[in-house]
Amino acid sequence: MSIAKIAEIAGVSSTTVSFVINGKSGISPDTIERVKEAIRSTGYVPRGAGSKKAIQKEAKGLKTRNIGILMPEGVMSTVPFYARLFEAIHKELDSRELNMSPIRCLPDSYSSVSSANDLDGLILCNYIKEITEHVHLPFVSILGHPSIEDKLQADHIEPANDRIGAMAARYLIQKGHKRILAINPSSMEHPAIMTRCQYFNDFANRNGASCESIFLPYMDRDKYGRINDGGDFETIRQFIADYKSKKDNPTGIFVPCDSHMIVLLKSFGAAGIMPGVDVEFIGCNNEWLIFDGLDPRPATIDINPDAMAIAAIVALLERINNPDQCDDIYKMVCIEPTLVKAGAGVKEKW
Repeated sequence: MSIAKIAEIAGVSSTTVSFVINGKSGISPDTIERVKEAIRSTGYVPRGAGSKKAIQKEAKGLKTRNIGILMPEGVMSTVPFYARLFEAIHKELDSRELNMSPIRCLPDSYSSVSSANDLDGLILCNYIKEITEHVHLPFVSILGHPSIEDKLQADHIEPANDRIGAMAARYLIQKGHKRILAINPSSMEHPAIMTRCQYFNDFANRNGASCESIFLPYMDRDKYGRINDGGDFETIRQFIADYKSKKDNPTGIFVPCDSHMIVLLKSFGAAGIMPGVDVEFIGCNNEWLIFDGLDPRPATIDINPDAMAIAAIVALLERINNPDQCDDIYKMVCIEPTLVKAGAGVKEKW
């Protein structure tokens, strides 16, 4: 990423971008906001952003230099993406000489968060309305998908889920698949998954592919992507049996989360339907720890936790440094996804 690219996205000159980054006067507020939005959405880190001068400028509203991180209990060990996000936030805070104070996301932690005098601000990693109502210090949220029916309580950062769905469909179509499928494996109506499937179908239908989307509820959202006890494997077995019995099945399949996709990869292989040969998969979140040892390694879409961390910290520092900002104006920042193509090689047996 370069200043020239930021200028292109913001619709201004490279000189204007440079002036905004360096705090030069004479730039209109609207132009400044467009440039900052382009920087936030791409995760661009201006050269010299970690310099002493820049750090001192950012610190004008800080009292403790401590930033709290609120993570849902259990996700660090069950969902690799959250571990990547946690590491990215820690790295970015450290580069700005800020301290990270992890807090577990539990009901009994609400009061300690709301009265945390040792924190300058908070990053909520998974938007939960009930928690935001108990936070009384500057904060931003990442992931969690606030309802469009609820008023935003802070700036929010999430993946561009519409672009993720379109990217998955484009990948499969460009690989030559004429019949493609999106699988929603969540036992609840997860907004991110639903949006990804919706735009997957939309892109496919507009580009001449035969496409369908099915609800195959074999995952429990409350258990962070783990299969429930009590029959969910039977749901998958029945789906694969039906798949084997039919002709003209989809040969390209999109599963909106890697932790969900790995179960189908193994189940298809065990049934003699070779992933990467008979059927091709693409997932999302780039949770490479789950499937990096597979041959072939499936394609996935990276939702860029590094860019999320930068966008969240930039937004939080703006709120801390400008306490008089209007509480009725908050931003929804969507981070651009990146395609990670399938690995080489084909495993003969599973």
